[in-house]
Amino acid sequence: MEAGEPESTMDAFPGNELDLMAGFNLNKTISFMAGYSQMFATTSMEAIKGGSSEEVNNRAWNMLNVKPVFLRN
Repeated sequence: MEAGEPESTMDAFPGNELDLMAGFNLNKTISFMAGYSQMFATTSMEAIKGGSSEEVNNRAWNMLNVKPVFLRN
């Protein structure tokens, strides 16, 4: 930086994330869950993690939970 130039600062806000989740219990032993996440990054996130804030950043997931009962009263 040359003398007389103002210092540049970065916004502390990295972005927003939208998370959606849904679940379904089949019975006491088996349940299903699914989710979706979308990240809306800013240029501050670019500086921290690299990449481009213009790129789409999302993920989806599914989960099967099985809770077997070994001992019954």
